[in-house]
Amino acid sequence: MVTARDGTPKFKKSEILRDDGCPTCGSMDFGVMEIKNSENVVEKKLQCYNCKKFWYAKS
Repeated sequence: MVTARDGTPKFKKSEILRDDGCPTCGSMDFGVMEIKNSENVVEKKLQCYNCKKFWYAKS
C-alpha cells in the first residue's frame, strides 16, 4: 500500500469514488473529503482543487 507523507493511505481516485470531473469547471483535479455531520455520520464529498467547490460523487 502506498502512503502519503503524513502516513495516511493513498488511493487512486478511481478506487474510492468514480466521477466525471467537477460539474462547475470540468476539472479532473479533485480530492475526496470525508465530512462528519451533526449525527456523527461520515459523508464522502469531492472537492475541486481548481474552483474549490464541493459535490457528491455518483456511485
